[in-house]
Amino acid sequence: MTGNFVVRGAHTLAFRAGPLATTRLAQRSALRVGLLGAWGVGAFLLAASPTDVGSGPPTVHGPIHLLVAAAAFVGGAVGELWLSRHLAD
Repeated sequence: MTGNFVVRGAHTLAFRAGPLATTRLAQRSALRVGLLGAWGVGAFLLAASPTDVGSGPPTVHGPIHLLVAAAAFVGGAVGELWLSRHLAD
């Protein structure tokens, strides 16, 4: 999973560069692209803090993993929906 998180983060940040480079500044929303960036950065943070839920005594990495995962999933989903609606216009 660690490798998956690293690759997903790199691909997301590379994809995020597309709308930044191809849309006019007046049409871009920093929040939309920022939420998509949160998804990419969140993937790197997930790789750095593996979960430990159910694998023995809890460590500091487990709660960090869960909090980052929740924030990244919500940010990524909302950012992609808003960005796709914007690009459809």
